[in-house]
Amino acid sequence: MPIIEHNGIKVNLDDKGFLLNFEDWEKDSRYIGGKGRNWSIDRRRIDILKFMREYYKKYNFFPIVRQVCKNVHQAKNCVNEKS
Repeated sequence: MPIIEHNGIKVNLDDKGFLLNFEDWEKDSRYIGGKGRNWSIDRRRIDILKFMREYYKKYNFFPIVRQVCKNVHQAKNCVNEKS
């Protein structure tokens, strides 16, 4: 099981690079995920992640994609757009 660290934050990932513990996600985790990889996350993506995360915590399932974009005040295809 991979463990990565950034600015003193340690995060456990599975073999595919996904978080093992839902609560490990922090604002700085977006930098951890991109470290050594060819991607980054902008403010719009952070807003999507934050909304989906809070929705999942409240209802224990993910929202309909159209509702994500509407609630974060982005274009209706915001989840499918490439950055």
